[in-house]
Amino acid sequence: MQNSEPPTASVTPTMLAMLLSLTIVVAYFAFILLVALAKPLLATIVTPGVSLGLIFAAGLLVFCMLASFIFVVMQNRKDG
Repeated sequence: MQNSEPPTASVTPTMLAMLLSLTIVVAYFAFILLVALAKPLLATIVTPGVSLGLIFAAGLLVFCMLASFIFVVMQNRKDG
């Protein structure tokens, strides 16, 4: 016996996915512009061994993980 139902798309673009993707892209390009145009600002030492650039880079990484987490939680609520 074969399943006669047509396959459904498992991935559909949602407004949440577009919004989170856009915020990640904007944050990434803002960081790249800071690296390109504001090197003295990013070279500011906050504590010995830690510069402002390192803090911004770690913040960008945490922001991307948080946005991914938000998307997964929202999609699981919608699907479950």
